Amino acid sequence: MRDKMKAGSAAKLIVDALLQRFLPLARRRIETAQAQDGQYLRPSDPAYEQVLDSLAMVARHTPVPLLEALLRWRESESPKGANDASTFQRKI
Repeated sequence: MRDKMKAGSAAKLIVDALLQRFLPLARRRIETAQAQDGQYLRPSDPAYEQVLDSLAMVARHTPVPLLEALLRWRESESPKGANDASTFQRKI
C-alpha cells in the first residue's frame, strides 16, 4: 500500500512539472497563430513535442493524476483565459 501511495505522489509531481513546462509552450504557439491571423505553419518545436510525448506517456500509465491536474488548472483559469504556468498551482 505504501508503494502505491509513493507511486501516486511521484506521478503527481511528474504531472505538475510537465504542465509547468507545457503551459508556456502552448501559450507561445497560440500567440504565434493569433499573430498570423490563424495561419499557423507548425514550425518544428522539439521542446513542445517532447512535453506532449511525456504527457501522453503519463496519460497511458497513470491517467488519474493527469486528469486531476488538468481539472485543477481549468478551475484556476481566469475568466479572460489568460493562463500560464504562473497561475497553475498544485493544491494538496
